[in-house]
Amino acid sequence: MNTSPDSRKPWQRTRWVQVLAILLGYTPPLVVFLLQFFGESATAQGYMIYAMGYTLFVLAVQLLILWFLCGEKPKSLNLKPGKWWKDLLGGIALVAITLTIKFALDPVIASFFHRASDTESGMIDLVNILAGNPWLAALFLGPALFIGVAGSEELTRVFFITRWMKIGSSKVWLGVGVFLSAALFGLNHIAQGAAGIISVALNGLMMVLWYLRFGRIFHLIIAHYLYDAVQLGPFIFFLMLRMGRI
Repeated sequence: MNTSPDSRKPWQRTRWVQVLAILLGYTPPLVVFLLQFFGESATAQGYMIYAMGYTLFVLAVQLLILWFLCGEKPKSLNLKPGKWWKDLLGGIALVAITLTIKFALDPVIASFFHRASDTESGMIDLVNILAGNPWLAALFLGPALFIGVAGSEELTRVFFITRWMKIGSSKVWLGVGVFLSAALFGLNHIAQGAAGIISVALNGLMMVLWYLRFGRIFHLIIAHYLYDAVQLGPFIFFLMLRMGRI
């Protein structure tokens, strides 16, 4: 566990502050779910606004809550010390596991539950737009995907579970938080259909369990980035070749 001195004020150590932090910090991600649930189908423009703008807002909100409400610095989210090369190796190992689980279980899940097609989910339009603009593709597949999508979504996961652990200390309480974290992550991908929600929730379950075992948020960010980039990048690249963009 992180052994740095606890500089929080007495009121910042209370359970009600952690509850309030979860309520405030999870409001922006909840808005994304509500927009998908009550709104129209996902669009390429919506994905880009999310990855290049809204996720930065989520990052800012949660870091400000962590700093000023909870009295903690971002480094406190790492439960254990580590080195950059170990974080990189940990992320690669984690993405190997999550991709293996996905490719093994997705066909089974899709045989029982509806999975939105790439057209329904807006992914085809997104790939076409990015393939037609190499600079936009580089921006999206680079900093937007790493900082915006992977960074924001993994901060949300770790922010939630660390606040949750400060509310209660029993194993049952922690177990509820682990499954709730995974379920919320899955629901935020409602555009992919029921099969997509289940698949992403399983991915989220693996991610939070890995975090509790190794205690490094950077493992999760690296794995999340590679998870998305490995699936999205090749399609964009080959479409660029067909369009003569590269």
